[in-house]
Amino acid sequence: MTWIADIDYMCPWLMNNLQVVTQGVNDLKDCQAVRMLRQIKKFIVNHPGISLFLAILVSLIFLPLLLFLTFVSSSFVVVAVNALTVLGGTFVVALVSFLVVLSPALVLGVTLAVIVYLAFCEIMKMLLIIKILRYKYFTAFRRLRHRRRRRHQRESVQFVGS
Repeated sequence: MTWIADIDYMCPWLMNNLQVVTQGVNDLKDCQAVRMLRQIKKFIVNHPGISLFLAILVSLIFLPLLLFLTFVSSSFVVVAVNALTVLGGTFVVALVSFLVVLSPALVLGVTLAVIVYLAFCEIMKMLLIIKILRYKYFTAFRRLRHRRRRRHQRESVQFVGS
């Protein structure tokens, strides 16, 4: 439990965020909307007629509406599940006949895709090898040309006699 005491040293951003949250809660207490909600709550608690009106409203309108919506939604869910099951079964039966054509086509397509991919990998490897060999060949060729030039320059610059 000693790590909880050191949490402000390990996570200083956490303490800053907690301070911002507490400041926001304190500011929310002084908010106009919260004040209006408190006034409405006091008005409802102090006037028993409004509580009776709300009870009648809930029992006569909201509860029957809720029961009706529950019945309609449950019936809709049952009908939708049955319809989707029948429709799905129809599609499965209709599409099974395509498996005779689809299976070899899928196998052939996958095989061709694998062959093309392997060929692509091999070509890329060959191009990389050619690039490396070309670089080595040209650097060796440049060095050789550079040495020949130096040798010819030395020979042509040498003076005899005087």
